Amino acid sequence: MRSITIALCFLASASFAQGKNEPRAKPQIVEFQPADVIGKGEVPVGAYYGIPPKPKFKRMIRVRLNFNDKLAESVHEM
Repeated sequence: MRSITIALCFLASASFAQGKNEPRAKPQIVEFQPADVIGKGEVPVGAYYGIPPKPKFKRMIRVRLNFNDKLAESVHEM
């Protein structure tokens, strides 16, 4: 079974190989003529609106990071 598989792979690779007698394709040379390009810059029709900036709110309540002084005062009340 293994020899049949190897023989089929060899046959397939040999059938897809290029022959040495085939003529090669010649490269095609293309020459472009210079052309004058005349134009002007255009702007979009209508107005362009960007994303409005987010409003900055000033906090009216100051955020406390620790309550150590309040805890120390409440110990005497217990």
